[in-house]
Amino acid sequence: MAEKRKIAIMMTVHKNDEQVNRLIDHLSKDFDIFVHIDKRSYLKIRESENVFVYKKYKVYWGSFNQIMATLFLLEQAYNKGYYRYLLISGQDLPIKTNKEILDFFESNDKEYISGYKLPIAGLSGNGGLDRMTRYWKNLRSRSNFLISRLYRYERLIFSFISRCKIRSKMYHQIRSKVYH
Repeated sequence: MAEKRKIAIMMTVHKNDEQVNRLIDHLSKDFDIFVHIDKRSYLKIRESENVFVYKKYKVYWGSFNQIMATLFLLEQAYNKGYYRYLLISGQDLPIKTNKEILDFFESNDKEYISGYKLPIAGLSGNGGLDRMTRYWKNLRSRSNFLISRLYRYERLIFSFISRCKIRSKMYHQIRSKVYH
């Protein structure tokens, strides 16, 4: 009998020990689980022979460390060699049974990842371009009145600079198409 294709589930977590441990207990019956706990978190995740837990990065919403934590998990799982890699958060709840997930990927070779050049038509605002051109400050301590005011002005300044750069770039692109 041929060996079953292995699936690694990678999770980034930062809160709700009980919920995360229940999710891991459920999924680890049929999958290997790779968990990255936010370094700032006090979560206690139970490790086992197929549950691998890491605490390497301080992860802030929208920060580059979110990407680094994901790539770290992917590297750890890739080194063990899997057929599929699924990325979820600790707040996710599967709506299919483990068997249904296994059967789906066993009978399906389709890839579910794709890339697009920004801006992407159909997205609100500027098509996702603000994810690259807008400055996202990771200042979490805003209890000080002066700091919170400085942060507000900083956001306004960077927002203005980003808009000027985008408009300038768009102007030059349009101008080169019209006059050439």
